[in-house]
Amino acid sequence: PYNTSTTREDIRKKDPWNRALIESTGDLISESILEIKTMGLLTLSFLESMPVDYNKFEDTIFEPIFDKVLELLSGEQKLIPTQSNKYDSAANLVLPLNSSLVDIINKKQVQELFERNDWVNSQILRTEFGSLRNYFFENIDMDSVGTEQFGEFFTYEFMKNQSDDWIIRFYGWLIDNEDLWRKDQGCGWYDNEFQKLEEGTLRSKHIIRLEDGANVVPFSPATGDTCVYLPSEDKSIDINFDVVNSKIAKDGQAREFLEKQV
Repeated sequence: PYNTSTTREDIRKKDPWNRALIESTGDLISESILEIKTMGLLTLSFLESMPVDYNKFEDTIFEPIFDKVLELLSGEQKLIPTQSNKYDSAANLVLPLNSSLVDIINKKQVQELFERNDWVNSQILRTEFGSLRNYFFENIDMDSVGTEQFGEFFTYEFMKNQSDDWIIRFYGWLIDNEDLWRKDQGCGWYDNEFQKLEEGTLRSKHIIRLEDGANVVPFSPATGDTCVYLPSEDKSIDINFDVVNSKIAKDGQAREFLEKQV
């Protein structure tokens, strides 16, 4: 037991025995996390129950327990549940900021775009894991990606490696993520707030797949004019300009996006 004050209302912070006991408690909790993993029970729910809320430990006698667990979970041990239902270290994972991004970007694509192994399991976005999510973000300083960051990471090389079927899904996803491809709206009142809505990051990137398999930007960098067009149903027309891949353009959601974009 801890050595307490005479009234037993408080634990003596400077007591050597108490300090040693606190250190041992931190070691025991860390060892328990490793053991729980071997039992196949290391879940986000379990981690949420660990000392992950710094506000509850800051400047208290129990702060070393928080530090011990942080040292373990931010280290090289593979202890964080991934989207692939495995475990990996914090440094090898990306914390998703919304679930729709996890739906469109799979493990292989995470590796291509972000140079990390996988997503943290997307259940981390559920309300009950708020403390753990904040812990990953602020205390472990894990890489995090939302739609805006995805647009910044997006490259020509990545687009080139994607199948037509994925691009169809991608265009459907973009319908609900207009911030990534909107025009520069300038300053004004948007959503009851005066702000500047700048051009979406994907608007100037190679997001359009052509009939010949090439990938191009939808608008001229010099003039802003459309430089790619939807395919015509009249096959007799001699086309001398860039045309969207016909398989992609036939899909309902993809065409909805393309009609808004090009």
